[in-house]
Amino acid sequence: LLSNASLTKTVFFEGFTSFLEKNYITAHCIVICGDFNIHCNKVDDLDAIALNELCEVIGLIQLVNY
Repeated sequence: LLSNASLTKTVFFEGFTSFLEKNYITAHCIVICGDFNIHCNKVDDLDAIALNELCEVIGLIQLVNY
């Protein structure tokens, strides 16, 4: 059984992955702006690891220093 937070994160990652697969493959140049509220600088955070891995696979880079 998933909590609301876990379900929300699951839906986000599924939707974001689908978005990237559909749009990045066809556009090859996208800019994503906003705050995902995932602390990518925390090396032990599972959500940060998942987001960083997804971006790495697609070839995206973060241009904001934190």
